[in-house]
Amino acid sequence: MAVVSNPIVDVVAGVIRRADGKMLLALRHKDAHQGGLWEFPGGKREPNENRFAALKRELREELGITICSATPLLRLQYAYPTKTVDLDAWEVLQWDGTERGCEGQQIAWVAPSELTNYRFPAANEPIIRAAFLPRILLTLALSATLERFPVEQFKSAIAAGLGNILHFPAGFPASLRDFRMRELIRFCGQVGTKLLIIDDALSERGFNSKAHALSSNGLGDYSRNIFVGVVCNAPEELAHAELNGADFAVLRAQIFENLRAGLSPVAWTELAALVLRSSMPVYIEGDFGEPDLARAINAGCQGIALNRSFRPTDSAMITQAAKIAEVRDSTNQTATYQDAR
Repeated sequence: MAVVSNPIVDVVAGVIRRADGKMLLALRHKDAHQGGLWEFPGGKREPNENRFAALKRELREELGITICSATPLLRLQYAYPTKTVDLDAWEVLQWDGTERGCEGQQIAWVAPSELTNYRFPAANEPIIRAAFLPRILLTLALSATLERFPVEQFKSAIAAGLGNILHFPAGFPASLRDFRMRELIRFCGQVGTKLLIIDDALSERGFNSKAHALSSNGLGDYSRNIFVGVVCNAPEELAHAELNGADFAVLRAQIFENLRAGLSPVAWTELAALVLRSSMPVYIEGDFGEPDLARAINAGCQGIALNRSFRPTDSAMITQAAKIAEVRDSTNQTATYQDAR
């Protein structure tokens, strides 16, 4: 968790992804802070400049492209020894122009599988995780019986653009777990996504190693293809999970006292303040619908985790909610995002 005591520098960054899945990286000049490292392109926000306008300006100056629309991806505060960076990352959805290094910097289109070959500033690491994670998660109820393992549900959800949380119950046979993990990891590799699992040990006080969580469950060999998350039942557990190396967190909506049919406006504001203090992707879990996904994204969340069964009609929620959360080049839509953040 970042300790905000140093001067704060507001920075915006853009995750630009081509149709083939490759992402655009830029190499920092050697004489710059964190010089010689790769990063998602962006730069400092000017005084009184809103964040979407800053993103447009920086990517125009650095890459020669014009951003048409984008959606919030992740905002975090990361403390370096002499300053704290307030980093606001956006996923760029549409742009015009041909990218080039307008400031003499080297740029590269990199496949997700190759990102581990590039060195990034520490503050960029959570952005990489967020770029891999979907906006909507489902928790699959796993059974120790081989025939009841929901492989087809797993695959159909991913095909619809949803992510799956695998939560292995106590006593799940190691031989079946290993077999299914290999099968599911292979499928995730084919479709270019990560396998998400929940490890209850990360919630226990005194546990301090994601690597230990994987190895103790027989998953150490798969560590590069797995994201390990934790379900948080209280705000303080969010910070604990982060310190213990969780890749993402699922925050239960029930921790907010003013929960009604959905989160109230006050609760969304409280959620935004809580998520801003975390430097890892956070989902809010509940019985949500289309508008709630957009509200969660605008509050700084990675997305929502559904606590109900997936229905085929739910796949339309992703497309519609993405349009709601999307920020285009218009004053009204930009103001909506700024007010929420």
